[in-house]
Amino acid sequence: MGVGNGADTRLSGETLSSAAFISTWVQQTVGSLRIFVRLRADFYLCLVTCAVNFVLPALFSIVIPFLVIHVYRLPPSLIGLFDFFFALGMVVGGCLVVGWANRTFGKRNAIVIGLASTAIPHFFLALSSNVVLSSVGMFLAGLGMLNLFTNGSGLRATATPPEFRSRVFSAASFLVAVSIAPGMWVISALLPVLGPHVLLLCTGTATVCAAALVYAVPDLQTLMKLSEDDSAGVYARLYPAAFQTPRA
Repeated sequence: MGVGNGADTRLSGETLSSAAFISTWVQQTVGSLRIFVRLRADFYLCLVTCAVNFVLPALFSIVIPFLVIHVYRLPPSLIGLFDFFFALGMVVGGCLVVGWANRTFGKRNAIVIGLASTAIPHFFLALSSNVVLSSVGMFLAGLGMLNLFTNGSGLRATATPPEFRSRVFSAASFLVAVSIAPGMWVISALLPVLGPHVLLLCTGTATVCAAALVYAVPDLQTLMKLSEDDSAGVYARLYPAAFQTPRA
C-alpha cells in the first residue's frame, strides 16, 4: 500500500508538472505571438517567408526524390548532390554575396531577388533533366535564401528591444516551422494529380509571386535604409503598443 501510494503520488506530481509546463508554454507562445503580430514589418515579412517555406522543404524531401528516381531514372546520390549545392550556395552567399547585393540593390530589393531566386530550381528541374543545370539552380537558391535570413534576422536582432528579442525570434521561428507540415501535405497530395513538372512550374511561379509581396510589407523600406545604430530598438518607437503589458 505504501509503495502504491508513493507511486500514485509521483504520478500525480508528474501529471501536474506536465500540465503546468504545457500551460506555461501556451501562455508564453501566445504572448510572444501577440507581440510579434504587432510588429507589422517583421510579421508580414515572416508571412512571406512562410509562403516560400511552404513549398521549399517539400521540394527537397518529396518532389526532388520522386523526380530523380521515378521520372528521370537518375542515381539517388544526386539528391544529396543537390542538397550539397544548396548548402554551398548558402555558405558562399553568407561570406561573399549578401553584403554586395545589399550595397548594389538595397536591402529590400536584395531580399526580393533572393526569395525569387529560390524559384530557380523549381523551373530548372521542371524543364530539364540536366544535372549541371539543376545543381546551378540549387546553388543560386542557396545564395538567395541567405539574403532573406541575413537581412531579416539582422533587422529583427537590432530593432527589437533586448528584453523582448528572444520572444520575437521564438515567435518568428514558430510560424516558419508551422508552415512546413501543411506544405508537405499539400505538395504530396498534388504531386500525383498534377505530376512533378506541372507542380514545379506552379510552385516556382507561386514563389516568385510571394517574393514580390515583399514590396507590400509596410515600413520595410524605411527600416532597411536605417543604419545599425539608428535601427537599434526602433521597433519600440515604431510599434510601441506591441511592448505594452496587457491589462489584467
